[in-house]
Amino acid sequence: PPALAGGEAAKELAALEAEVAASRTNPKETYLAFRARFEALAEKRKGTEEALTAKLWLLRNAWWHREEGTSTKIAAALADEILEQYQDSLQLAQVPDCHFNFAPADRERIFTRLAEKSKHPAVRGSALLRLALGSKGDRRKEILDRLIAEYREVPYRHTTLGELAGAGADRRESARGFEDILERGVLQELDVGGRDGRETAVEGAE
Repeated sequence: PPALAGGEAAKELAALEAEVAASRTNPKETYLAFRARFEALAEKRKGTEEALTAKLWLLRNAWWHREEGTSTKIAAALADEILEQYQDSLQLAQVPDCHFNFAPADRERIFTRLAEKSKHPAVRGSALLRLALGSKGDRRKEILDRLIAEYREVPYRHTTLGELAGAGADRRESARGFEDILERGVLQELDVGGRDGRETAVEGAE
C-alpha cells in the first residue's frame, strides 16, 4: 500500500493545493498553470498518498483536454497508473467520481476492476454505484440489489450507498429512473457541473 510520507511531502502538497485554491484564474487556466507541478510532485513522491492525491487532481482535470480530443485517453492512462501503483489506497474511491472523463469502455473496465479488486468497501461500493448508472434493465437491478445487500451502511457523501441504491431501486420504472435521482442530487453534490464549468454528465446517456 502507499506510504504516508508526511513531513515535507505533506507540506509540499498542502502548499500546492493552497496556491490552487487562491488562484484567481478560471479553472482551465488554473489547471494548465499547475499541471506540471502536480506531475512533478507525483513523480517525486511516487508511492505515497501525497503522490496519489496529486495524480487524482490530474485525473479530475483531464476534462480540460476535451477540446483537443485527448481527455479520455489521458484519463484512462492516469487511471491505469493509479490502479497499478496504489491499488490498496482508500483514495481510489475518488476515481469513479471522475466518470465524466472516461470513454464508456474504459469506465466499464476501470470501475469493474475497482469493484472486484479493492479491499475497501467504500472503493468497491463507489465503483458499483457508477456501474449501476451506466447499466440498464436486469444488470442495473442486480447491481442496485447488491449495493443494498452488501453496502447499505457504507457512507457516501451526505448519505449511504444503501440509501442511494434503495432510491434507485424504487424509481427503476419511472421516466428517468436512477439517472434522475443522481442528476438532481448526488451529481450536483459531486460538482460535476457548476463551479468547475463542467456540464453535468450522466453515465449511460451517450
